[in-house]
Amino acid sequence: MPAGDNPILIAGAGIAGLTTALAFSNRGYDVQIFERSYQFEEFGAGIQISPNASRILLRLGVLDRLMSVAAEPGSVRLVDARSDKQLGAMPLGSWAQMRWKAPYLVVHRADLHTVLLDAVQEKNNVTIDLGAAATNFTSIDGSPALVANNIPSRPGMLAVAADGVWSNLRASVRQEHSSRYSGSIAWRTLIGADMAQRVLGETSFGCVTTYLSPSLHLVAYPVRGGRLVNLVAVMKSDEIARRWMIEADVLVLQTALENAGLGAIADVATDWTAWPLHEVDWKDVWSVSDGLAMVGDAAHAMTPFAAQGAAMAIEDADELARCVDSSSDDIPAALQRYEHKRKPRVRRVVARGRFNHFTWHASGPVATVRNLVLRARSGANLMRDFDWLYGHDPDPDNSL
Repeated sequence: MPAGDNPILIAGAGIAGLTTALAFSNRGYDVQIFERSYQFEEFGAGIQISPNASRILLRLGVLDRLMSVAAEPGSVRLVDARSDKQLGAMPLGSWAQMRWKAPYLVVHRADLHTVLLDAVQEKNNVTIDLGAAATNFTSIDGSPALVANNIPSRPGMLAVAADGVWSNLRASVRQEHSSRYSGSIAWRTLIGADMAQRVLGETSFGCVTTYLSPSLHLVAYPVRGGRLVNLVAVMKSDEIARRWMIEADVLVLQTALENAGLGAIADVATDWTAWPLHEVDWKDVWSVSDGLAMVGDAAHAMTPFAAQGAAMAIEDADELARCVDSSSDDIPAALQRYEHKRKPRVRRVVARGRFNHFTWHASGPVATVRNLVLRARSGANLMRDFDWLYGHDPDPDNSL
């Protein structure tokens, strides 16, 4: 039962935190969000929202808003970077809607954040405290509370760490609480749609296209309703910083693109930012029985090779609210059930990402076999391979 005197306390107003707030507020719970920033600024680049996440956003009442700023790609394509030959393609668009009952979308992170923030700010049972960095978890008279700017919050029913890969609250849950550098760095930029069409060609325009090379892979897809194209190039690198979006020597990237046969991109794309990719071990605990649970990157930050980081955060938020709502009088049991339901799925997604990374960067005989297998697979067969991921529905009896 929702309890107004015992709100859900959430650290972080990113995608994970805002989705968690919506999932609980829609069920009647009061929610208080603590956000370290003093104001929200445009941040990040493109995000893929696959059907397993978009169906949850539909149930949360924000999908229509998101559709107005997102793009719906026609397919996912894998292309040999040097030859520019297509190796395989999986249809999306109306095909995705028919098979998985929800759309596959690509969107700028800032646009998704704005949609979620607007929906949260319309709720009369949600408050957001800006400039409030939640750094610790505590207990007040047996109820969970967060310490923000050295001041304990009012006690709540549950505290949620949605404070990302650099989570402060993870130390309240795990002994080993640091993230681990994955060994790869992602370079991100945006270019105009006209320019992208010239350098990538008509076939790639309007799709999610991944160009494969042993030294790197490049992902391109439209954002901002198709007006811009998001580019993400991922390559191995020594660790250069433990934070997001840093400045690095772009000549390293340009040389790698040219060596991979993607010199046309290197010639036109500018304003690249470097993002060291860090991981958080999903196998460790996600919660403590005193009433603190982690969601999204705080619990299991993953590399983007399965394009499921945002989707897993959205699924976490939905499942946590579902578990708590079903047994709000026994929070420890609810948190155990949350981990029990989520961990096997996250494990499989992480494994898929590692498989993609291995095959996308393959060379020699392994790359030859990969190409032969992909060319032999029809679009329908490729869609069937992703039923477990995109068709996932934790509440199939809830009509869309």
